[in-house]
Amino acid sequence: MMTNLAIPDDLAEKIQEIAEQENLSIAEFLAGLIKDYSVQSQEQQRRNEALLTSVGMFDDDITDLSSTVRETMDEFWRKRYADSD
Repeated sequence: MMTNLAIPDDLAEKIQEIAEQENLSIAEFLAGLIKDYSVQSQEQQRRNEALLTSVGMFDDDITDLSSTVRETMDEFWRKRYADSD
């Protein structure tokens, strides 16, 4: 199937220039761009899905993690020295 596509002249010239540098026809060059874009788009979608699955993973009522450390250390020392009385 052949289709005409209207694009600005400067863009057409740039496509022609790059295709010639790569020793490709314009059709081959554009097909490669679309293939690369599709692969990158799929990879980005997988990364986005992975990030979305982690949303809420670390939700907790504690907003200051240092309070947990202080409570843990207080409990540790209380147990340690409570036994020595």
